[in-house]
Amino acid sequence: MVHIITMQSDGVRSDLLIIVLPTGGGKSILFMLPALMDDANTSFGLISIVIVPFVALTEDLIARAREFGIDCFR
Repeated sequence: MVHIITMQSDGVRSDLLIIVLPTGGGKSILFMLPALMDDANTSFGLISIVIVPFVALTEDLIARAREFGIDCFR
């Protein structure tokens, strides 16, 4: 999480991070928390691309993100 929060963008290139964890390993919080921290005073959560292999899982993640007030789409 520390690496995610400290990632930088110069407007042209950004840091890249790929995370592979097992089911129940906490992957969702790694991309949802920075989005929740996004406000006018931070640069967190500008754009996160999440690749989800199953439609049902996609719908579940979108529903959970929207419950937290995270703007997302598929």
